Amino acid sequence: MTGNALAPTVVHYPTHYLSPRYSCSLTRKFLKLAVRLPRAIPRNISIRVLGPDLIITAETSAQEAASGEGQGTKTSSSKGYFLRLRLGSGFDYNSIEADFKDSLLALTLPQTKPADDRRSQKVVQVS
Repeated sequence: MTGNALAPTVVHYPTHYLSPRYSCSLTRKFLKLAVRLPRAIPRNISIRVLGPDLIITAETSAQEAASGEGQGTKTSSSKGYFLRLRLGSGFDYNSIEADFKDSLLALTLPQTKPADDRRSQKVVQVS
């Protein structure tokens, strides 16, 4: 699946962010999500789980330069990335794996058995 063809709901994003391109594939054991984040800074990628939602935000190198390398405030014209996907139940959100290489954020979410579904809040480190 690509773009907005993903079955889960895509929630509106703040206007000062760009919506990144992404693709999704579902196997019997995993949901694999690939998100294209050009000029994103790995240490400034945030992946959060909030209930059934997966929320990805990323600051770009242009934003960091506008804020004086992390000092000061960002300008309103700065664009980062924001993606919020409502994935629902059936995934082990506590076992998300993330990797960022060549502007591509790769996420793997294991599927759970319906009885093992544990949705919670979680922050994921990107390697």
